[in-house]
Amino acid sequence: MFEVVYAVLDWYDGPRRGITDCKGHAHLFESEWRDREDVEADTFLLTPIDSETFALVLEDWTIWRRWETAFHKGMAARESHPTLPEEQQRAPRAPTSPRWPFVGRSDPGSSPDS
Repeated sequence: MFEVVYAVLDWYDGPRRGITDCKGHAHLFESEWRDREDVEADTFLLTPIDSETFALVLEDWTIWRRWETAFHKGMAARESHPTLPEEQQRAPRAPTSPRWPFVGRSDPGSSPDS
């Protein structure tokens, strides 16, 4: 059985952190893979998230995907990462906000879509 993945917040040789469904509820998933420990597990820790956090993640993901699309079309500078200049005020939360536990948006050069 497969579940919906709503957002991939970290990617290194595969998804490392993001938001997914598990039994009908949104969860943060975090890979147990650790390169420095030579562990190549494909297992993930799941942590339930509330509906407000889920809504913020979806909004942030949508804003970032617009930036990523523009970047790959040559319409956004790397320096504007992770948000298009016209959406700076709309971005849900700054990465240092205590309400934003999902810091770590991948560099555009490391995206699975690049």
